[in-house]
Amino acid sequence: ALYNQINNPLILRLFLEIYNGKTLPKKGAKHLHVWQDWLKTFNAEEQNFLKLVANEIWLIGKNELLLDDLLKKEKLKPYLTSDIINGPYNRLKNNGWISRYVKDLNGYIGFTVEGALFYLLGTKLINQIPEINIDFIHTVLKNGSKLQKAAIESFLCEKALNGDLDLVTSLIDAGDEYIDLSIKPLLLYLKTFGIELTVKKVLENPSENDWKALLKLDEQLNELQLHVLRKGFLIALMPQNEFKTKESLSLGLNAIAILDKNEAINYLNKVDTKASFILEDADLFSQLGDCEQKFGNYDKSLEYYQMCLAIELKTLGGEHPSVATSYFKIGCTRDDKGEYDKALEYYEKGLAIRLKTLGGEHPHVADSYNNIGLIWDSKGENEKALENYEKSLAIWLKTLGGEHPDVASSYNNIGATWYHKGESDKALEYYEKCLAIQLKTLGGEHPNVALSYNNFGTAWKSKGENDKALEYYEKCLAIQLKTLGRVHPSVALSYNNIGTAWKNKGEYDKALEYHEKTLAIRLKTFGEDHTDVTTSLNNIGECNYELKRYSLAIDFFKKGFSTLKKGGFPLQIGRCYEALDNKALALDFFIQSAEIRKADPECGLDNELTKTSIENTKRLAKELGKENELPDWI
Repeated sequence: ALYNQINNPLILRLFLEIYNGKTLPKKGAKHLHVWQDWLKTFNAEEQNFLKLVANEIWLIGKNELLLDDLLKKEKLKPYLTSDIINGPYNRLKNNGWISRYVKDLNGYIGFTVEGALFYLLGTKLINQIPEINIDFIHTVLKNGSKLQKAAIESFLCEKALNGDLDLVTSLIDAGDEYIDLSIKPLLLYLKTFGIELTVKKVLENPSENDWKALLKLDEQLNELQLHVLRKGFLIALMPQNEFKTKESLSLGLNAIAILDKNEAINYLNKVDTKASFILEDADLFSQLGDCEQKFGNYDKSLEYYQMCLAIELKTLGGEHPSVATSYFKIGCTRDDKGEYDKALEYYEKGLAIRLKTLGGEHPHVADSYNNIGLIWDSKGENEKALENYEKSLAIWLKTLGGEHPDVASSYNNIGATWYHKGESDKALEYYEKCLAIQLKTLGGEHPNVALSYNNFGTAWKSKGENDKALEYYEKCLAIQLKTLGRVHPSVALSYNNIGTAWKNKGEYDKALEYHEKTLAIRLKTFGEDHTDVTTSLNNIGECNYELKRYSLAIDFFKKGFSTLKKGGFPLQIGRCYEALDNKALALDFFIQSAEIRKADPECGLDNELTKTSIENTKRLAKELGKENELPDWI
């Protein structure tokens, strides 16, 4: 990635010199060939000298050429002995591209920047006669130096950038040992020539190794955070994916995890979970669980995670880090179901394993403390949450340093707990620490940076600063649309938050517009039965109520109630009927709301929400003269 390259000060200088005043392609849209453009900045004699030196390096297999040997080379000697001050050798040496040094009383020269060398070696091998084939590559990989092996990858990358993927696809089919070598060229071809052509080339005659290579390519896209490109790539593979091997199924499940719900479920139903290669594969069961969890099918998700755990316990024993990871996933699903005590139980099992196998100062142990903190936060136990977050932060600071994304995440969680304690200013203090690290380590267009802007917005909203909140929510949304696409759950959440801020400002038409956008995305990605969909239905109902569209509001509240049998919906429906002057029907819904909340373990008789339902019931019953008809407990 370009951002990784320019961490090197010399390459940063090169980048600034070459592209000063020029328009760069958008991230992920086209490969920026820094080294090709770099070579064009030199005159013909300088280019020739660089190529001659690169050729000698290829022959001996290391970037260290004995000057006495080079003086014996007919083509190189004139360059090295020239007394012209601004001659090719002197100019390249003075500008830092060629280094000259003494070792063991002998003079040596070599390339200062390996990227430049590998580009030249790649182009040299492209022009080599006879043409390089699999046998040549096999020989280099078996007997060549580390530098020569790296040059082969550079050669394959240059071929890919020139539109030639034939040798790469042949290497993939030739054996597992060539797959890793093929991934970078595949990535460059994908970014330069597009998804459709890449998939067509690789799967022209699909083999098991093709799916292995495509799976590794997907891992690379995910690591580079190329979310939009990755989604398009995964979707393009699905028509040819029959889920017949571990790698093809794993790729298919990666796609299912990001597809819209209806399409995803159709594909998920095609997976034969009784296939022999699945039955003993813990990783695939874990992925199946991830897919079911995404769509809110928590019981099915738990079933798959338990299958994964059973295989791991059988094959790895009870104290393996992978077992701890399975406990973590089961804990997450229990958390999503609102079963916080059970979630805590599994998180603590995972922590015990990690402490025993990894020691008390391992980043995975920090992960466990972090997750335990999240549970205590969900339970409203803010002090216990902070205690675990502080343990997590201490480990990450010690093992990863003060400028790591995980440290930023820890600051974010501590900030969120202060927010839940009603200390918005304290929360903002930690959010600032989090954002500073993220901007430095991830750049300004990363989904995690978007999440930080979202948290800023929420904190400002809690302070009644809705305009300030909207400013941050819009920043968050802009990044998400660019990095995640228009149909993504995180984009839906941003629309939801923007809608809520407009609602707080009394701009109900504007709020309704954003909540309707939220609902459309959530229906497409989660399906009708997801709790986030019921939240959107409630929000749209509330906006319509405020706009005095009571019948329309009732429709949305009833849709929400059909999925989530919580007491809030009957209360809202009752308010609408009362506004429509149908007070008898309104009373029935107020009573229903009170009864549901009284029986709800999360509420109970003494809860403020239950009291609100009871107060509305008693008020309207008195107005109608029906106090004697109320249930005795009310």
